[in-house]
Amino acid sequence: MIKFGTGGWRAIIGDDFTRENIQKLSKALAMKMKDEGEISKGICIGYDRRFLSKESAMWAIEVFAYEGINSYFINISSPTPLVMYYVMKEELSYGVMITASHNPAIYNGIKVFTYGGRDANEVQTKEIEKYIVEVEKECEEGNKVEILE
Repeated sequence: MIKFGTGGWRAIIGDDFTRENIQKLSKALAMKMKDEGEISKGICIGYDRRFLSKESAMWAIEVFAYEGINSYFINISSPTPLVMYYVMKEELSYGVMITASHNPAIYNGIKVFTYGGRDANEVQTKEIEKYIVEVEKECEEGNKVEILE
C-alpha cells in the first residue's frame, strides 16, 4: 500500500518499495498532471546513492514517457535540493526524488515536489493517493492469465 507521510512515501526495499509500486505511483502522478493540464513542461527526476535508487528513477521515467510526459533526468546521484532547485528554476509543475532521506538503509522512497520546488503538501499527496487507488483498480481489472494444465 502506498501512503505518503510528512516527507513523501517510504517503504522497505523489496517489501513495498517495488518496481510495481514505483510505477503505480508514477502513473498516478502522470494522471494528476494530465488532469491539471501540466504535462507540457515535463517533470524533473533525481535519485540518491541508495540501493535501487537509479533503477527506480528509470522505472518512473518509463511510465512518464509512456504517458507522453518528458522527463528531465539528473543522471548522477545528487542531493534532494537539486531536484527542488531545477523544478523552481525551470518553472516545472512537478519533480520527483528517489530517496528515503534519513531513514535506515533498508528503506527507499519517493518525494514529490510541486511548483516553486516546494514539497508536495498533505492535500496534494492525498490527491495523488486517490489517483493511486484508480491505478490499482485498473491493474485489478486488467488481463488475467489462465493456467492450463
